Amino acid sequence: MSLAFPKHLLEIFDSVDQEKWGKKVKISDSNDVTEKVINGYILHTKLWYEKGDYQDYDLWESFREDFANWTTEIFNICDTKIRRDFINFLVQHGVYIPRNGGKIAENLSHLVQVDNYHEWTIKEVADSMKTSKHFYSRFNPKTKNRAIIY
Repeated sequence: MSLAFPKHLLEIFDSVDQEKWGKKVKISDSNDVTEKVINGYILHTKLWYEKGDYQDYDLWESFREDFANWTTEIFNICDTKIRRDFINFLVQHGVYIPRNGGKIAENLSHLVQVDNYHEWTIKEVADSMKTSKHFYSRFNPKTKNRAIIY
């Protein structure tokens, strides 16, 4: 099932392959491994994650499944701004990616290969909250253990 192309992204409409919007990328097919197809797949997948309110372990697990076998080279094909926005989304929603000065594509392809979900330390959370506008995660001490009042 494919989500409609959102109005708030119309300014980058020409950056995606409309025919392949919402379809899985066949990384063995050179016709699929183009900037527009990769851009569209990443944007569409991010929309699913947002719609499903994915965070923390669920987001990490889904990311690893959705991008299995993707390499640094494939992530590098994506538009830099889209790639940067995607990695920031993952971090802001509880997927730990070290801020090590590495290339975004390298960090994303490494994350695909990591076998265990990283439990954030207090220092990692504090550092992330200093550099990000938002941190939607169970590790966020500002939202942790809040009672829900009905």
